[in-house]
Amino acid sequence: MIICVNLEPKSKDDLDRLVALGGYRDYSEAVAVAISNQLLLHTVESSTSFQVTSLPPLIREASSKPTESELERQTSALVPTLFGAITEDHSAVKIAQATHDQSSSGDGTSLDKWIWGQHNKLLPVKAACRALAHLLTRELASYEGVSLSKASSEIAFEAVKLGDHLRLKEREFGLLRDETLAHGFPRRDAENEDKSRLRFATQFVGSTDSQGNLTGLPADLKLIGIESPRGTRILLTEAGWRFAAMENPILDAPSTRPARKFTEEEVGFLFDHIMEQVPCESFAFRTVVKLIDGGACTPELLDQALRDYLPDRNENPFSPAFLTTQRAGVISRLSDLGLLQRVRDGIKVRYAMTDDGQKYFQTVMHRTA
Repeated sequence: MIICVNLEPKSKDDLDRLVALGGYRDYSEAVAVAISNQLLLHTVESSTSFQVTSLPPLIREASSKPTESELERQTSALVPTLFGAITEDHSAVKIAQATHDQSSSGDGTSLDKWIWGQHNKLLPVKAACRALAHLLTRELASYEGVSLSKASSEIAFEAVKLGDHLRLKEREFGLLRDETLAHGFPRRDAENEDKSRLRFATQFVGSTDSQGNLTGLPADLKLIGIESPRGTRILLTEAGWRFAAMENPILDAPSTRPARKFTEEEVGFLFDHIMEQVPCESFAFRTVVKLIDGGACTPELLDQALRDYLPDRNENPFSPAFLTTQRAGVISRLSDLGLLQRVRDGIKVRYAMTDDGQKYFQTVMHRTA
C-alpha cells in the first residue's frame, strides 16, 4: 500500500538522520517501526506498572539513541542524497532557455555590468544544479519545472547539512584558507540560521527581481532558467544538465582529500561555456587576467587598474568598496576553477596564473588580441 504524507522540513531531517543511523533499510521500514512503537505506547500508557525495561528490543534501542550532537556528527559525515550523482533519466524533463544577456563581449563592457561580486563561489552552484536535477526528476509533475520557492526552500535546507559535511572535511584534512570548501554554504550553528539559508537560496538557487527576471549565480552563468517570461518555475538549461551530471571530487569522493574543487572535465566545460555563452563573465575573466599579466598583480594595483572600467557618475558615484567587491568576485571564481592562485607573504597577497590558467587563456587572449 502506498500512502503519501506531507512532512515539515524538520521532520524530514529527523527521518533522514534516523535512516542514516544504519538500523533501517529505508524510509518505509523506519516509519513502520515508529508506528508500531507508537501504537504500543498508546496501549500501555494507562498502565501504572509500565517500565522501560518491559519494552521490546526496538523501543529499548530507541530509548538509548545517540545524542543530538552525536547525530549531527554522524550525518555530517555524509553528502546529502539531494547532491548525489545524477542517475535518473531526464529525457522527458523540459529544458530551460538561457536568459538573455544584454552585455557585450567587447571592450565597452563596464565593471558595473559584471556578475555581482558577492556571487563569488562555484561549488554552491554545482550543488544547486545537482539538487535541482533531482527535484526535476523526482515526479512527473516536476518535468515542466519546479516552483522557485519550493526549490529554494528545499535546496537551502539540505545545503545546511552539506555545509556541515564540508566543514567536517576541512577539519579532517586540515585544509588551508584558500582550500576551504564550505564558504558560501549555510551553517547550522549560525547566529541567524534562517538568514543564512535565505542568503544561500537567493545567491545560489535564485530569486526574481521587480521585472520578473531570474537572478542568482546559476542564472548569471546560464545554468538555470525560468520556464516562461515572468514565470515562477525554474529548470536547468542544457548546460546546467551537463554540468550537474559531471563527476565532482567534493560531492562524489567525500572520503578523499580533494586536490581541487572541480575535475578537469568540469573546468574545461565551464570555461568554454563562459567564453562562448556568458559575455559579461568572459570579458571580466579576460580583463582581470590581462591586467594581472601586465603587472597589476596585487589587490591594490588591480583595483587601481579596474577604475578605468567603471563609468563616471556625477550623482551617486561608485564607491571603492563596490569596485573591490567586483574584483574580489572575479578573483574568487577564477580561483575556484583553479585558473588563478593567491600567493601569500604574511598579510600581503599577490595574484598569479596557474599552469592551467596559462593554458586556458593563452588561446583566448591570442584570438581576441
